[in-house]
Amino acid sequence: MRDHVAACRVFRYLQGTKDLGILFKYKEDSKHPGLVAYADSDWGADTEGRRSTSGYVVMFNGAPVSW
Repeated sequence: MRDHVAACRVFRYLQGTKDLGILFKYKEDSKHPGLVAYADSDWGADTEGRRSTSGYVVMFNGAPVSW
C-alpha cells in the first residue's frame, strides 16, 4: 500500500511541474563552444586490484549536463 501512495505522490509532482524545465541559451562563443565532451581513463593505477577507472563530463555552453 505504501508503494501505491508513493507512486501517486510522484505522479502528482510530475503533473504539477510539467511546464518547468531548464533553458540553455545558445550564443556563439569561442570560450564555450556549444556541446563538448571530455573523457579520461586510467588502466592499472589501482595497485590493490588493478582495476581500471574512467570518467566523463559532457558540457553545454560551459555548464555540465552529464557526468
